[in-house]
Amino acid sequence: MKKLQENNPYQPPGVKIDQAVRLNDATPTGIAWLKIWLVAAASLFVGVISRLARELVRGPIHFEAIAATVVQIALVLAVIYTFRRWRLRDGIINVNLAITMIWWAFLIGWTFIHRKLWDDFIFMVAIFWLGSVTIGSLLIYFINYIRTKSRRES
Repeated sequence: MKKLQENNPYQPPGVKIDQAVRLNDATPTGIAWLKIWLVAAASLFVGVISRLARELVRGPIHFEAIAATVVQIALVLAVIYTFRRWRLRDGIINVNLAITMIWWAFLIGWTFIHRKLWDDFIFMVAIFWLGSVTIGSLLIYFINYIRTKSRRES
């Protein structure tokens, strides 16, 4: 493989393959953050709908809260998928910012309809935010670890 790289006619003279910028290490900014703002808007909408649906659900199990939590986790996974190819440091920072935006938007949407702060809800959102940030950072780390390990082996 190394012999093949040395004889590459399209490689600029004097530049080694290891010095070249790889496409997977690129840090796209515009389209990724547009997706994040759309996901945050969706999260705000989920918070509003979840609080509006709370009046319709009676009984000990709040299915609207369960459904909203599942949707929020799906949004967090979409964010992690968006930033999976970024460099490790940039990926972790941006995933944490995006996950924070998602949970804040959900909290703001829910609280806007509820018209007052509710300590239990804020505590629940804080727990899910902390878990999402931790798991998201670990996933980005392991994705980058596997990617760099496979790149070294080839």
